[in-house]
Amino acid sequence: MCASLFIAGPGDTLFGDTSKDAVHLRLIQLFIGLPWVTTYTCASTALKAVSARLAKETAGKSDRIEGRIKELEEEIRRLEVKLKDEPDLTKLRADLPGLDQELVEKRREAEAAAALVTERNTQYDDAKIARAEARRKLLQAKDDAAARLVFKRLKPTCCPACAREFEKDRFAATDTPTCGLCGKKEDEVGSTEELIAELEAEATETLASQKVAEKAAGAAKDAFETASAAVTAIGRRIEKVHAELHKGSAADEIRLDIAKLKARIEELELASGPSVDIDPIRQEEAILKAAEKVTKSLFEDLQTEILTEVSTALMKFSESFGVRNLQSMTLNGAGHLKIEQGGQTTSFTKLNSGENLRVRIAAALAVLEVAERRGHGRHPGLIVLDSPAAQEMSHQDFAALVESVVAAADEFPDVQIVVGAVNRQELLSHVPRERRRHAEGDNPLF
Repeated sequence: MCASLFIAGPGDTLFGDTSKDAVHLRLIQLFIGLPWVTTYTCASTALKAVSARLAKETAGKSDRIEGRIKELEEEIRRLEVKLKDEPDLTKLRADLPGLDQELVEKRREAEAAAALVTERNTQYDDAKIARAEARRKLLQAKDDAAARLVFKRLKPTCCPACAREFEKDRFAATDTPTCGLCGKKEDEVGSTEELIAELEAEATETLASQKVAEKAAGAAKDAFETASAAVTAIGRRIEKVHAELHKGSAADEIRLDIAKLKARIEELELASGPSVDIDPIRQEEAILKAAEKVTKSLFEDLQTEILTEVSTALMKFSESFGVRNLQSMTLNGAGHLKIEQGGQTTSFTKLNSGENLRVRIAAALAVLEVAERRGHGRHPGLIVLDSPAAQEMSHQDFAALVESVVAAADEFPDVQIVVGAVNRQELLSHVPRERRRHAEGDNPLF
């Protein structure tokens, strides 16, 4: 409705901006107050929908069509199973950069794990050497202590050098422990035991360090083997992807075949028999047909009379706006405007842009005039003309247009007509000062 009130230039329709379902004619009928139009329009629209539904439900489907549909569905299932075995090349190409990146990362991890294995093995070897050295020292200390104990228990009767017998009191007790042979003081026994205890503690500590180093070396070796296995696995995946890409895939062709089969099934479904009870739909269609027929008969004769008046007013305004060589203009019940111009029959859509715009403005004023004269119009009372002189209109034609618009405004006091245009003498001469707003001197428009 708004599109019919704002006229910003030439258009494909006489009234409004669309001719679909004769909307422009319905607007004219509404604005001039034609009775029963709304009811007729609703009934006609509903009848089209119901008739289409009935046609779909009553289209018959034979056993042959049923069998063919089952065959196509079975073929689709077979292709879908085959599609699952086909590689998705698009996905494989998208996954390949990620696999390459993952391979680089895993190789770095494997190299780091290999370096760690070398380091841990070195630590383990060092721990084994330290353990062996500690054990050697401990055994040496124990052997020395045992040897000393053995020699202390010896009771020689003669000198081992000269084989002479010792004097009777040679090994008499002394205040401090002394050697019976050399007479020197013996070392403290406790010092030997402390040394053995220290060496045993050192041997225990080195054994624990060796076990820790051995465990760490084993863990590093496991990590290296895991990283190496990951590198190998990713390498195989990449090789498999390259092989599948080189081999290619029939997935796209299979999907296209499935789409074709589904389309053929949809076409066959159009021949389907009724899937619901169609009696209520038939009754609804009959009622709507009767309603359409009755409502159309109620306004059809009056519509012809009113459209004749609109055609007469349209031709009057078009001539006053400068449309030349008009013999007649006839707006029929289908919303088509037939024009006799210069002895030739033409139509609204074949007019040049300037004449097209002037006829559109004339149509708006013609509807206003007829609605005002009949007294039943529902026009909102607003018309906006945007730059009407832009369509190669001469000064005389533009002056005639402005004069007619001003006369229409005087004739229809309840209608507001807004003209947006460049400040021109034609406007200043015909539009009273109190009805116009424009920039004067240094004063802005707004």
